[in-house]
Amino acid sequence: MSSRLEEVRRQFWAVHLTLVSIVVALALENLIQHVRDLGSDTLLGPQASLVWLQAGLMALVPLTYWVLNTQLVLALRWDMGVFDAASNVFFLIVMNVLISFVGFEPRSRFFWAFGIGNSLGAVALVHFLVRAKNAPENRGILENFRHWPALWLGIGTVLVALPTAVLLQTAMIGVLGASVATGAILLLTVALVTSFSRAWWQALRSAESEAGAQDIPPADGGVESPREGTDSRPEGDS
Repeated sequence: MSSRLEEVRRQFWAVHLTLVSIVVALALENLIQHVRDLGSDTLLGPQASLVWLQAGLMALVPLTYWVLNTQLVLALRWDMGVFDAASNVFFLIVMNVLISFVGFEPRSRFFWAFGIGNSLGAVALVHFLVRAKNAPENRGILENFRHWPALWLGIGTVLVALPTAVLLQTAMIGVLGASVATGAILLLTVALVTSFSRAWWQALRSAESEAGAQDIPPADGGVESPREGTDSRPEGDS
């Protein structure tokens, strides 16, 4: 039974990443179709800058989701839970909701949905890392993984999105303010995936170098040198 469980664990990453890839492809296809349906009046009108920034952000988010999932799943050993199984479906629902708000009034709905979705995404990432630490095989990598900068950048997108939603709903900012906020979120997302990937590869290199150092035999071939102050000559020698 244990060998069967090990076989499932070895093959699960392929199933999971296949599902993630399908979800990302569906989200991008839905985005392309939605932008086509907006028409030239919206894409070239007074709000064109905001529409294109939101569309660019919605193209970047699925790719970020795919990169983070790929790096985590390929390098770590973990057992799927109910939360993990539902996360992909939840992501697809959130993406479809966000895409449907691109180019339409009220603009505040886009930022409300984005802020709430990213908050739950940060919770999911922390939940995954906490569960992954339970496996002894992962500790060498996770001890060297500095994920906090990426996590704070993700929280930064929430701190931009939610106040923007409030300001739009109270009519305190207009299209220009929403465009600036969308551009800031887009830049934060790029910084997030960059810092996460850099920290991840550094953690993998550090874990590999530490494992290699433990496998290197002593320089003298494993033969202990005589203790200081001890005569190592055979008995009978003077």
